[in-house]
Formats: sequence, structure tokens, C-alpha cells
Amino acid sequence: MAVKIGQTAGAILLGATSADITIQNVAANRTLISAASLQNNAGLDVSISIYRSPDATSASGELVDVVAIPDGGDADINAIIGQGLSLNEYIIAVVDTATVSAGAVISSVTYTDFTAGS
Repeated sequence: MAVKIGQTAGAILLGATSADITIQNVAANRTLISAASLQNNAGLDVSISIYRSPDATSASGELVDVVAIPDGGDADINAIIGQGLSLNEYIIAVVDTATVSAGAVISSVTYTDFTAGS
């Protein structure tokens, strides 16, 4: 088994209000989330719903956290830190606050990737 620590997809810009945005997806291997945070640049306080889902939609998922972030602030997504994800599991973020523009909230997730074989 190979282990890759400190992997990230980089900054992910969340969509406008009510858009489902995948902030973590296990496409090929099992992963363990070691850090997850959101940064708010929207110009107002925001609320973000976090879902764990078997596909890329919040409708199929389970609500695991609602994160409130003040204007200009940031927050950890505590409900998913330390969680393992299996093949084809998704973490979805949905901006709940009205009038938030696409890209105004930024997500960052760091994870450990576990691969089979060498």
C-alpha cells in the first residue's frame, strides 16, 4: 500500500447560492481528510451546508454540518476532519445565504491518499 500525505485539490471556489459544489471526491482510492476550511470573501456573513453524498448532489447526501462564517472570516469544517472516504464518496458544499456571488467563498481540503499495491 502506498500512502500520500498532504494531498490537496487546491482552492475550490464555491458556487452562487444553492449550487452544489464538490469539495472532495474519492475517484480511485480511499482517503482520510486531515484538514478542511472555508474562507468568506462575500462581503456579508454566510452559511454553508456540508453534505456527504454517494454522488455529486446534495439531494442524495446526508447533511453533516452547517458552517457559519462572518464576513472576511474563515472556519474549519470540523464534521469532516478525520473522516475517511471510500471510492465514489463526495463531500458537497452548498451556500445557503442569499445573494452570494459565485467564487466568493473558497474551500480548501487536505487529505491522505491510500492506494493499493506498492
